Formats: sequence, C-alpha cells, structure tokens
Amino acid sequence: MTLRLTLAAALGAMLGMAQPGSLDPFRVGGQAPTRVEATVGPDPMDPDLAASPMLARLAGHLGELAPRDLVHLRRALGRVAETVPEGGGDGFVLHLGRGDASERVEIRRGPDGRFVAVPLDRTDVPPREVGADAVAALPIRRHREPPADAAPAARLRLTGAEPTPSPIVLDGPSRRRIFRANYPELTRDLGEETIHVRLPRGWRPDRPSGVLLWVSPVEDGRCPQVFEPALDELNLIAVSADRAHNERALTDRLQLCLDAVETARSRFLVDDARIYVTGMSGGGRCSMILQCCLPEVFTGAVPIVGIDSYHNAPTGSGNLRWPARFAKPDAASFALLKSRRIRAITGDQDFNEPEMTVRTEMMERDGLEILLDVYPGMGHTMPTAEQFATALRWVDEPSKAARDEGLAEARRVLASVDPSDPDARATLIEVTRLAPWSEPAWEAAERLGFGRP
Repeated sequence: MTLRLTLAAALGAMLGMAQPGSLDPFRVGGQAPTRVEATVGPDPMDPDLAASPMLARLAGHLGELAPRDLVHLRRALGRVAETVPEGGGDGFVLHLGRGDASERVEIRRGPDGRFVAVPLDRTDVPPREVGADAVAALPIRRHREPPADAAPAARLRLTGAEPTPSPIVLDGPSRRRIFRANYPELTRDLGEETIHVRLPRGWRPDRPSGVLLWVSPVEDGRCPQVFEPALDELNLIAVSADRAHNERALTDRLQLCLDAVETARSRFLVDDARIYVTGMSGGGRCSMILQCCLPEVFTGAVPIVGIDSYHNAPTGSGNLRWPARFAKPDAASFALLKSRRIRAITGDQDFNEPEMTVRTEMMERDGLEILLDVYPGMGHTMPTAEQFATALRWVDEPSKAARDEGLAEARRVLASVDPSDPDARATLIEVTRLAPWSEPAWEAAERLGFGRP
C-alpha cells in the first residue's frame, strides 16, 4: 500500500511539473486528434465494415466522435488513478488519429462507478481518473441486453438503473439551441423514474422494430391498449414514462420522453428511420414540440386532440392569438422537418379543434407534410383503434416503401454473389447496407463471419 501511494504521489507531482498537455491521454504526439472513433475492443474499425451500420454494430463500433467531444473529457481529467479497473464491461476504447499517427485510450469503469482513462500505446502517460458525467455525455451508444422477460407482446416496467439516459440532455444551452424558448430548468432524476415498454407481437431480437413514443396527459404513462393493433401491424415498440403528465414541468417531461426513446434504442434492435411520437391533449402538444424541434430523432407524429406549432396563431377573435411555445427551427432542421409526416386527430366536438385546424393550415402553407383528421361526434377523447391505425399507417408509408425497395434490391444482389469473385466481400457488405437486419442481410453477415444474437 505504501509503495502504491508513493508512486501515485510521485506521478501526481509529475502532473504539476510537466508541460501542459504532455500527460493528457487524449492527444496524439502532444497534439489534439483530428479524428476519433469509439469501439468496444482495442482493434480499430475495418473501414469497409464501417460503411454498413449493421456490420459496424456487429463489429463493436460505437460511433465516430468530433475532436471537440474530447474537450469535456480533458476538463474532467482528475488525479492519477491509484488502482486501475479491469477492462471489458461498460468500458470502450477511443482511437485517436492525427495524420498517420494514432493512439488508443481505453475508458474503464470500476465496480465503484469510477472511470479511468488508460493509454494503451504510451507508457509515459499514467492512467487518470475522468468524471462520469463527461463520459456519459459522449455521443456513443453502448447496446445493452434486452431484459430477461422480453418477449413478443410483453409489457416491461424499467426502473432504477434500468432506463438509459438520452445523449440529448436539456440543459440550458441545449434548451436555447433546440427550442429557443424560455423553458424551466431540468430537474428530473432518471433513477427515480419509471419507463414502460410494450413489444409488438412479431418482435424478434434479430429484427429491427420501429418505436412509438406515447406522451400521456396523466401520471400513469402506460401505453393505451387501443394502440396495440397498430403497434402489432407495423412492428413498433411502444415506450413511455410515468409522471410525464400535464402537471409536470415541461423540460422534465420532454427529457423523460427522450430518455424513454433511448432506453428502447439501447436495449432493442431499433430502426432509427421509424421513431414516431404521439400523445393526447397536452401530450399531443408535447409530441409536436418534439417532432418540430428534433426532426433528427423523430421521423413522424400523430398528435391527438392537442397540437402546437411555432406560430402565434390567430384565434379568429380580434387580435387574440394562440401563442407559439417554441421558435421555428433553423433552416437545416426545418428542411428535415419537411421530409417528415404528421397526421393529427381531433373531432368536431373537441374544444381544441379550432386551434388544431388553424395551426395545421399554417404548417401546411409552410411546406410541412401534415394532415388533420376531424371525426364527426368526437370530443376531447382518444380515437378508436382504426382511426389511430389509419393515421399511423400514413405516417409510416414512406418508410415502408423504402424498406420494400431495399429488401428487393438486397435479394437481387445477394442472388448474384459468386463466392469465387474477389469482390464478393464488398458485395455482401452492400447487401447489409441495402436492407439492414433483413434475412438477406443476415445471410450476408453470416457469410462474412458474423453470428446472430
């Protein structure tokens, strides 16, 4: 113990005497890297496999980082680690590159929750502790095992350490950038929240499912049973959170929605092109805030008896307006939003119908692909199963067409593969890119040496 503490003290003194950056593990040859890649293991990613998201995931690729993502890690560097955890588990390896030079740093997590940055290629830089918050903020996704009770049509309740926090954290800078509105401070503690998951009847661990986020107006966040026929038909995982209701502070409510989506994405095979959002009343308004402000996450929406937009919408009574609750997205986000489909549901007896009609017409004039179903005799209530399915099918149509086209092409390409052809490997990789996680893609992946889960 004395020797270990003496060594730690000596290294700590070195930290104080060394030139700035010389003991920074997140540098290459003393300079900031120009490229950063994260993998499960120490081997760098095969660039051919990286072209296929399916193969990249199977090979343990966790994502590419911008060099600026390391700034928070550098700021969170602490003292020299007195003990170094074993590798594996929740750890990962950062591959840092600059020109022809490269370095590897393994981020290891100990049983006490500490993270340690361990250089793998340098002996002159000691392992150093690094703050857990900075590690959690990295834009990488570690895929967790599905819960033991995951099965078709299962309803799962995740609490404590089981939910996964979203990489999008609605702190002050993020709120100003995403919503450009005065939203309250974030206070939610995910360890005290409950996330609900309902798997579709056709769910399989080796097949991607879409996701439908439900935003409830009441404290009970469980997905309504009226959605289940559409969820099963379209192979969608339903996710939701308790206490994301109308009385909850808006920022906490939206953050829980993002956490629910990330919980599904981390534990199940999810088609990121099919992440939809719905909600009723105040939940419908939240669904539109999420869809309009985060179109890179949400690819379609079905708001029910409640809608919001970036307009100060005229009420038809003098100069009175229904106020905008967020700002119009910037040009890039708005262009992406116009590629998404929105189909709202209300009734001619719903007190929100006039506002929904005006806002829908204004968004339609702005070029958004949006429809409003107004059902005779329907008030401020939930739609029928078929009314909801009609809206959700329309939202899902472009994705279904793209999947069908990709699957047909993948089958054609796979049938053309000649094992003796020197380009067969590239062709098999292309099959997995055309229709990821499909049967042809799995056949191609198995030929390339990957196994199914």
